[in-house]
Amino acid sequence: MHPSSSDKDSYSPEVSSFVPSSPFVGPSPLKKPNNLGFMVDFLERMTMGIDRIVEVMNESNMLRRKQVEMAERQAIAMEKQNDLISEQTSIMRRSSAMQYLESEIWDMLVQLNLDDEDLLKQYYDYLCDNPKLVRLLFGLPTHLRHNYLLKHMTGGGDSS
Repeated sequence: MHPSSSDKDSYSPEVSSFVPSSPFVGPSPLKKPNNLGFMVDFLERMTMGIDRIVEVMNESNMLRRKQVEMAERQAIAMEKQNDLISEQTSIMRRSSAMQYLESEIWDMLVQLNLDDEDLLKQYYDYLCDNPKLVRLLFGLPTHLRHNYLLKHMTGGGDSS
């Protein structure tokens, strides 16, 4: 017993034995002429999108190259600054007199192993008044310092 067509309302599904052979439900998109235009438009938009991605990547690469160039220039500038600082430091060392502390002068005199404390104090006073001689003495090996100091104190050396 099949119900008659009058028993069905307009919303009831009709029984169909059609099984599509392709994954598309309905007609193929390539069969209609306006769908071909849609595909061409879609491919053009996709191509434009890919072109834009390539353009952005190229711009990014260009920015990276500029950043690398800037970093290289900064490194060169820093090297030049270091060279200038080294040169200035060298000039300052050569032009400025080394200042020895009184305690360093005393320690140097104690290293001479002198037994006479009064003589040690005389040497100390003399050296504190003659900083150039102090620099000269500190430049000498320890075993030569005592004779050099005596020579200058007795007028045998040029203390100017």
